[in-house]
Amino acid sequence: MKKNIFFVITSDLFIRNYIFTNALKEVEKHNNIYFIACGKNVTLKKEIKKKKNFLSFYNFTDQQRKKYQNFYLLQLFKKKYQSKTISLYISRVLQLKLVYGNESILKIIVMFFLRVSSWLKRHFLFIYSRFFIYYFSKNKLTLSIEDNANLDLLFKFYKPSLVIIPTQGEDIGYWYVLNFCKKNNITSLAIVDNWDNLSSRPHLDPKANYYAVWSKQSKIHAKKFHNIPYSRVFIIGSARHDNYFRIRKKNLKSHFNFNYILFFESFGITEGLKELFDILDNILESQKKLYSNLKLIYRPHPWQKEFKPIQINRYKNIILDPQLKKNYKKNISSTSFQPDLSYYPSLIKNAKFIISSPTTMLIESLIFTKKILLLCYDKNKKFGNYDYIKKCEHFENIEKNPAISLCNDIKDLKNNFFKIYKKKILILEKKIDNHRNYYLNHVKNQTYKSRLNKIIQKI
Repeated sequence: MKKNIFFVITSDLFIRNYIFTNALKEVEKHNNIYFIACGKNVTLKKEIKKKKNFLSFYNFTDQQRKKYQNFYLLQLFKKKYQSKTISLYISRVLQLKLVYGNESILKIIVMFFLRVSSWLKRHFLFIYSRFFIYYFSKNKLTLSIEDNANLDLLFKFYKPSLVIIPTQGEDIGYWYVLNFCKKNNITSLAIVDNWDNLSSRPHLDPKANYYAVWSKQSKIHAKKFHNIPYSRVFIIGSARHDNYFRIRKKNLKSHFNFNYILFFESFGITEGLKELFDILDNILESQKKLYSNLKLIYRPHPWQKEFKPIQINRYKNIILDPQLKKNYKKNISSTSFQPDLSYYPSLIKNAKFIISSPTTMLIESLIFTKKILLLCYDKNKKFGNYDYIKKCEHFENIEKNPAISLCNDIKDLKNNFFKIYKKKILILEKKIDNHRNYYLNHVKNQTYKSRLNKIIQKI
């Protein structure tokens, strides 16, 4: 007899990563899967409503969201020493930032007092979190968020034996559903969406009954930072990358009619790009005989919030990634824009090599066993490339992968460029894969959908 399972979506990101990839196909064959979505966070409503067993949206009031945000910050601050990544993130949260991107003088003046008051509030919460207030705050929040009558009705009618919820660890929808499951004695499985989510987020109580994670590293982080027993953590890999492994050996038609190097920007690291591009453009321009028709494709982070758009047109050899050109020029940053996953494989596969800040796109590049020049300079700059690589646990030992070379000083960029251009790594592909498996596991001849189905059968 088929069992009823609820799949809860709290972000557009998860519609792309799990619905568009058909990650639940095998599970749907053996169970009755019903879909629920947090309406306020999901703009791709038409897409999720296409699912045959879509039931309903659920929502929270603005007041509830505000209370949760304060509560989340308290828990984040309380876990300052839980991980180096969280400590780095808290330093950013406590910064006084009065200017964002290329804002007008008028907007900066108008927003001045609001931003100062917000900064003072964050510091107050940080000090507040140092005391014994945790349980009082938690109980107060739990009591103030009433049961969602619509959800309650759906759970009572369908009686799900399991609730599956993808998460990055910080959303109110995730926290609320886990509270609901615990109160109603329903088994829950959280699918951790990215490799850093267990080292960079506090993951508030109550925890899910089970977790599905990318790799051995994530499993270790679940135990180390959240005291989640290994027996409750399953290594599954990544749904959105599953197809990359299937096609990575194929000849993929390039999006461009010229040779190129690919530069990946990291979320939160925006300073120094002009200097970087000045050097790279000069290298390509001065070595035209050696690097005939070679360009640099600049791929900004699609959800970057704090940046001043660079005038790419001033460079002769640098081109903005066409997929992000429209949003970049309009300074649009929203998760409602979900880059098509089918675009990445050819983009990465056909690059001569990758230049990258610390970002998840390192993992995608390693799937295709590309040569990578990883930026690790700006040692004296707070929140720069060096800070992220050295202080974020998920990047620990990433430079030991044979495909990766470090650029420790921007003055050495030209020499690093020449070295990696000439570097041969074909004979190292097996070592590259074995090292990458620690960060993103892949089992040959096993699809993500089949692995997820096996996990649910075990549960």
